[in-house]
Amino acid sequence: MKEVFMKHYTRRVLAVFLMLVMLMGTMSVSTFAATQTKSVKKQTFSTRTNTIKKKAATVKKGTTKLVIKKGEGYVKFKAPKTKYYKFTFSNFKSKKFSSNGFIYIQKPDKYSPEYSWQENVKTKGGKSTTLWMSVNGYKHSGKLLYRPLAKRTGKIKLKKGETVYIYFYFSSSKHTGKVSIK
Repeated sequence: MKEVFMKHYTRRVLAVFLMLVMLMGTMSVSTFAATQTKSVKKQTFSTRTNTIKKKAATVKKGTTKLVIKKGEGYVKFKAPKTKYYKFTFSNFKSKKFSSNGFIYIQKPDKYSPEYSWQENVKTKGGKSTTLWMSVNGYKHSGKLLYRPLAKRTGKIKLKKGETVYIYFYFSSSKHTGKVSIK
């Protein structure tokens, strides 16, 4: 009787152990999928949608680590459904020195889609087409809307399937940072 009990007990312990291993594997895969890293190719500011599209890296909802190799460039985001999207930019760093940077969110014009214009977004201090960023925690003073911050959020309403292009500009060459889209 004791042997039968031990046999069933061992099987149950083994089954629970295997389920835990599988659960941990799934959690690590989903965590990996949630944080992606994108390299932002050098691209100067443009209002021509085709020029922007050529080099813009695609980002999705969730958190994306960015590597901006040459100080400026674009990423693009396509809205999966109609709603207000919150873009949070943070943790921008450079090995060389502390500096400023800025971010534009551009959307193709509804009447002339060959052009993409800067959008007014809700951010700390009001609405603006420019999101000012601080690099390496460089401190600034002045009005909150125009002050470079270490973390800045912009909210914008997008329709399902609509694409926005996010332009980054920093004064020195290589920067890293994060964008979180909710």
